[in-house]
Amino acid sequence: MSWWPRGEDGDEAMHQDTDSDVAEQKDGGKGKVKWTQGEDDKLKALVQKLGSNDWKHIASFIPNHTEQQCQHRWFKVLDPELVKGPWTKEEDEKVGTASVTGPKPEYLQCLATVFTHL
Repeated sequence: MSWWPRGEDGDEAMHQDTDSDVAEQKDGGKGKVKWTQGEDDKLKALVQKLGSNDWKHIASFIPNHTEQQCQHRWFKVLDPELVKGPWTKEEDEKVGTASVTGPKPEYLQCLATVFTHL
């Protein structure tokens, strides 16, 4: 993780960047693309208005970010359904139980919980 100023002029407070995407540069190298607070806000508004299925259309409104970057930013950083932080004791127990009992409906629900923590 890195620290970077939000906003174009850098006058705003420093905020922790929890996610930088990698974009192809014209010379073929890789470079990190930072997300501004404005881009995050725009992405949130677009997903609320358009849904989370047409990433090509959503990305057309956010310059310098690809559809893959927009999708990644939403599902791994901004989605309010995303659970961040350590697992609860109950979740740990579900994982232990699921690994013993095998692929049953409880196991699939457990996997859904696990993947929201990634």
